Amino acid sequence: MNFCPSLFKPTTAVDGILTRIRVPLGIISLEQIEAIAQISEQFSNSSIQITNRANIQIRTSEPFPNSVLKDLQKLGLAAHNPDLDHLRNIMISPTAGIDPQALLDTRPLAIAWLKYIDNHPELAILSPKFSIGIDGGEGVSIGNRPNDIILKAVKYRKEIYFSLHIVNTPTDLLINPDQALNVLSVLTEIYRNFTIQKSFQNSDQIRSPRLRELIKEWGMEVYLKTLEDILDPHPQPLCHWKKGKEISNTSTLGEFQHLGVYSQVQSEYSYMGVVIPLGRLSSSQFRSIGNISKSLRLTPFQNAIAPNIPNQEIESVKTQISELGLSISDNYPFAAMVACSGITGCKSSATDTQSDARAIAEHLQTSIILDRPINIHLTGCEKSCAQHHPSDITLLGVDTDMYKVFVSDRCEEVKFGKELQNQYPASELPNLVKELIQTYQTQRETPDQTFKEFMRNYD
Repeated sequence: MNFCPSLFKPTTAVDGILTRIRVPLGIISLEQIEAIAQISEQFSNSSIQITNRANIQIRTSEPFPNSVLKDLQKLGLAAHNPDLDHLRNIMISPTAGIDPQALLDTRPLAIAWLKYIDNHPELAILSPKFSIGIDGGEGVSIGNRPNDIILKAVKYRKEIYFSLHIVNTPTDLLINPDQALNVLSVLTEIYRNFTIQKSFQNSDQIRSPRLRELIKEWGMEVYLKTLEDILDPHPQPLCHWKKGKEISNTSTLGEFQHLGVYSQVQSEYSYMGVVIPLGRLSSSQFRSIGNISKSLRLTPFQNAIAPNIPNQEIESVKTQISELGLSISDNYPFAAMVACSGITGCKSSATDTQSDARAIAEHLQTSIILDRPINIHLTGCEKSCAQHHPSDITLLGVDTDMYKVFVSDRCEEVKFGKELQNQYPASELPNLVKELIQTYQTQRETPDQTFKEFMRNYD
């Protein structure tokens, strides 16, 4: 089997039992918020953590009892068939259905896919890392987040389609939204057959193959040709777009610019993006922020969105958020800071990334004013679990209290960027990071030049 924490199959971490609750579509109701807060208070001394797939992790001293699992099933936070819970790994934009820039609302398709999984127990053999992303062209895009299959809403010849991406590689296939569920089911069935084939070939195999292994063995062309052959009798589910022809989507906001206040497509309401420092909340904060908006949208950026705030209540809600010790500013030092669980939670980590990240953020808060979000990523080992894509500044733990320091690089093949320091003490990182940001803010060519653009040209 693949080792990936889930509700029914928690894993042992350094600091206890790690359980992951997959929140359907990242949308969580007030009733669900209250239940998770109560569970955290009853079984855990640690915080509630939002993951980079908009799920929730809780660390406890022992696994949840069956009574808790059944309660979570009743609340829609767990699959009725425990063997299928790992496949509820679906990502949509946290502003789906409320974003004025969206080309279409992806929630009905995502819900239909969840129901499809529930009705197909034979899919249980698939890897727990199998993931689907559906992007509706929202300003808050998830189109570049790691997923095995991504559907991105685009406009092509005045019509709305989904462009198909497989293991983060674009294809030339466009999918009619009405046929998207059918296409997903066929792609998944082909992958399931590949998984069965591999299990016959190697009965000792302890984990299910990833979709990327199918692509590596077959090639993308064969996988897509198999899809088209199966779909051929169906009415025009696919078309090919020609390079050079206009194809566009509407996403415009940067990765951390969902923070703050934005108008919804429902004109009488706004949504508010809230910074969750390092993705962690106390149970009381979690409950309180839920009570403010009556529901939450968790984001794969490990922050949260409070939706459907009446426009006349915006200032009041801002005050309430501030009183919880939280911020809505994308220039808040914690806004774009990501850190893995570190040495206190993971045996692979060389450093205490959580404490070191807090020390950096708190120093920045008192010593410099950020004028745009700077993505600072602390990882305790090379696996880079907390963030899979390059950041502005990466701090890689190499030994107790020592880090390698990287900044953005023009070479996209370099995992972490350009190495600045090979062995740098954790205690000195707050000043170093401040100096890097200060250099950028005082020497960049224009106010719009990003940190990455500046560093690519800076010696």
